[in-house]
Amino acid sequence: MYKSAKVRADERFLIVTADDFGLHQAVNEAVEQANRAGVLSAASLMMGSPATADAVRRARRLPRLRVGLHIVLADGTATLAP
Repeated sequence: MYKSAKVRADERFLIVTADDFGLHQAVNEAVEQANRAGVLSAASLMMGSPATADAVRRARRLPRLRVGLHIVLADGTATLAP
């Protein structure tokens, strides 16, 4: 399903990115399943969330999953002390 880096001018692509990777184990499972099925390209990882460690373990097993940082400014537990 994944193509090489060579792209023709007339080709179009859809990049599907999952939000809230790490929020909950069920979200992480859905991200993993969608990536393995070839329909999900990337996910944004929430570092201070309850299932972050689970998300990181899953991401390490998924070499085709691109992971970005989801910055949470207004909700959840602070990652650093005030």
